[in-house]
Amino acid sequence: MTIGIIFIISAAACYISNVLLIKHYLDKNAPGILDVDSALPKPNVGEEYLWEKTAGIGIVPRWVSFIGLLAIPLLIIGIIILIGVFVL
Repeated sequence: MTIGIIFIISAAACYISNVLLIKHYLDKNAPGILDVDSALPKPNVGEEYLWEKTAGIGIVPRWVSFIGLLAIPLLIIGIIILIGVFVL
């Protein structure tokens, strides 16, 4: 059970650090884009926020995206472990 909780906490830490690092790199390499984006009206379904258009142009390093993607399997493994502990 402890290992499952550690996996879930690790997933949350990866996700939070990913969001904070994305914000940091956007502020550093594309200053003001988040301010402009917050001033614009919320996009409709199928449309993108302004900051999403920066994807793939090298503003945010790939390792930051990897940290965010790492949160998904950590969360799934943690949930599976917790379910296994309570069911078995």
